[in-house]
Amino acid sequence: MTVPEYLRAFVVILFLSGLTFVTVRKPVIALGMAAEDFARRRNVWLVVTGAAFLAHNFWVFTLVLIPVLLYARQRERQPFALYLFVLFAVPPFGSALSGLGIVNQLFELSFPRLLSLLVLLPWALSRRSADAPRIGKMLADWLLLGYVMLQLYQQWQVDTTTNTMRYGLYAFLDVLLPFYVASRSVRTTAARREALLSLVVAALLMAPIAAFEFSKHWLLYSSLPDALGMNWNGGSYLGRGQTLRAVVTTGHSISLGYVMMIAMLVHLALRRIVPQSRVWTFGMIGLLIGLIASVSRGPWVGALVGVIVFAASGPRPGTRLLKLAGAGIAVAVAVMISPWGSSLIDYLPFIGHVDSSNVDYRQRLFELSLLVISQNPLLGSPTFMFAAPLQELRNGNLIDIVNTYLMVALQSGYVGLALFVGVFAKAGFSIIAALRVQPDREAEPFQQGRVLLSALAAIMVAIATLSPVGFVPLMYWCIVGLSLGYADAVRRQSPAVQVGLSRFATRSL
Repeated sequence: MTVPEYLRAFVVILFLSGLTFVTVRKPVIALGMAAEDFARRRNVWLVVTGAAFLAHNFWVFTLVLIPVLLYARQRERQPFALYLFVLFAVPPFGSALSGLGIVNQLFELSFPRLLSLLVLLPWALSRRSADAPRIGKMLADWLLLGYVMLQLYQQWQVDTTTNTMRYGLYAFLDVLLPFYVASRSVRTTAARREALLSLVVAALLMAPIAAFEFSKHWLLYSSLPDALGMNWNGGSYLGRGQTLRAVVTTGHSISLGYVMMIAMLVHLALRRIVPQSRVWTFGMIGLLIGLIASVSRGPWVGALVGVIVFAASGPRPGTRLLKLAGAGIAVAVAVMISPWGSSLIDYLPFIGHVDSSNVDYRQRLFELSLLVISQNPLLGSPTFMFAAPLQELRNGNLIDIVNTYLMVALQSGYVGLALFVGVFAKAGFSIIAALRVQPDREAEPFQQGRVLLSALAAIMVAIATLSPVGFVPLMYWCIVGLSLGYADAVRRQSPAVQVGLSRFATRSL
């Protein structure tokens, strides 16, 4: 009797994740996560994974998780930390909830949306942080709300009112709620450390699975949708050169690289507070392995930009940048003289030759998209996919818009793009203001601000190579929310912080 692929994959995943949990437990608890919190979050992660592989039906899987998540939420001190800890436990596929004969469907439910409903929404309704700003008190609130409302207006132009309301619910669960809870619930240095640590643990759980997929040419989660009786376009086998690009639960290799990029930069905030530097180094190596296993050049470039921003935003930036440049040159020389030098160089962005056609496609996409945007420059068009210039890029039913900025401008015009970029700009400038008024540049709060600024910069670079689907927008709204919450918390502690944009135009860190 042949054991089904999904069960064999489940055994491998349990083994690798079990090793990771055993390895990270002591360091994570030493960093301040309570032992009972770690155990509860670990158990939720294991139950989510087990239910996904053994339920044989998405709705059975969902029904199993509802009491588990409600139980965990009731005992959770930091709901956003729980959210990040288990967010990547399973892929973000979804299934339509029946309308019981009244409408065709109510809405499409996925695991991230279930987390939003059962973990984030209760906190948002209770709003326990008395010092958190109310809705609308931040400029970024209005920028984001304007961006979402513009997208819904464009949807309403070509769709029914019922379906537009459905997309409004998706925007609430996928954008507004994670952003709101991230920006309001994480108010202290300890709470922020726990949230960032949860994100690092979530990524470290994926790292050995990514290495396994890369080395064994077997995507462990690829058989899961069939086991749950679902159709899902994500998680497909995709090679680059002679390698298989790891995916894990993210749906696409470039999404995996994007998540690993963010986690790697966040991990930098833990360097000075980890009791043993060797433990921190092993964690960084694991995240780098996960980033490399994705074989995704956009996140590689984003990670490099993030590291440069981190070095430039700390004490003695000139010295740090020189050391970073020296280390980069040493690594480059070592790669070039190694037996695998020419092969490795072929995979690098800008100078490599593997999949160079992707660069040509992206360049052509940019040129044609500008033509389409020029037809509706202010508000874009909800029917841009049918514009004549873009048909040159159509592959079957798909035109792959692998650039978030282009996607936003095509859908919502330059007004939508300005609102979208404005949220990131406000978050970045607010962090810079918060960093400038902190006298102790070696303290943990300052390091947290540096990594959030670095992650923002890396994200803004990486999403120029990514479509805004799956975990991609979820993560950038979470990081933006954490950044704004950080800046507001520092401002409340230091009333002298000024966040006017004019101040940033003339002064720097």
